[in-house]
Amino acid sequence: QNINDDLGSISTEGKVMDKFPIKEFIKKDGQSGRVGSLTLRDSTGQIRISFWNDDIEKIENVEVGDFISLTNITPRKSNYAQNAIDLHATPRTAITKKDKEIDLKA
Repeated sequence: QNINDDLGSISTEGKVMDKFPIKEFIKKDGQSGRVGSLTLRDSTGQIRISFWNDDIEKIENVEVGDFISLTNITPRKSNYAQNAIDLHATPRTAITKKDKEIDLKA
């Protein structure tokens, strides 16, 4: 779908293509933080979704190959790729595993 950083909270679904290790870092205010992320694919392409601090728990049981639906995620400019958009989980983000495969054909 057409996703840009002007959109508010959105929902999407797709297949988990990659799940990246959790990274720990020090914030500018000196506190520690954690981030975990995954790549989700649907019929329009792939996008990275990041989960911060306590929200990482939401992807503990998500595995590569799972088909999932996500609600209340927020688009932002990517820190990884120029002119790209990533999605970020919020405390309101919900993940549902899907029983059936999602059509990934364009």
